[in-house]
Amino acid sequence: MRYLIRAEIDADILCRLLNQFALQGHVPAEVESSRREDWLDIALRVNTLPRYRAEVIAQRMRGMVSVCSVDLHVQGSEAVLSAT
Repeated sequence: MRYLIRAEIDADILCRLLNQFALQGHVPAEVESSRREDWLDIALRVNTLPRYRAEVIAQRMRGMVSVCSVDLHVQGSEAVLSAT
């Protein structure tokens, strides 16, 4: 699973996003973040996450105040589950 997230600049946004995985006992295999003006573009890859659980985490991220959008890419599939 690969998450592409756009969020407002917030000092603790990375911690809050990563906490969603920690609560489920998962550790992302890859985390990349880059600042573009007033936004953070964040890419997270998690190898050991069932699709249903990945979708639940994406929904929780979308509910965060400073998160603008979350796209969930399912590896081995053309599916992209996105919402703003």
